[in-house]
Amino acid sequence: MPASTRWRRPRGGAIGAATSLALFTALIENPTGWLDPFMQGRTDNVALREAAFYAIGLTVVFLVLAALAALAIPKGKLQENRD
Repeated sequence: MPASTRWRRPRGGAIGAATSLALFTALIENPTGWLDPFMQGRTDNVALREAAFYAIGLTVVFLVLAALAALAIPKGKLQENRD
């Protein structure tokens, strides 16, 4: 691969996953508890389900932000930067 294009690869894809994992890990140890009345079924894993709910929610927020950022790039600008 030529050296001029080697450094133009997109970076930062793992930031969203690491942030969601950090939120999940923090909330599984210290659940907020306000979702308890809405949880049905087994009650021994409420902290796990609540942490997963917030982690997936954060991942969806990052997905929406990435889609909006991709739509915000004008079509002509992308071609100009590659030259």
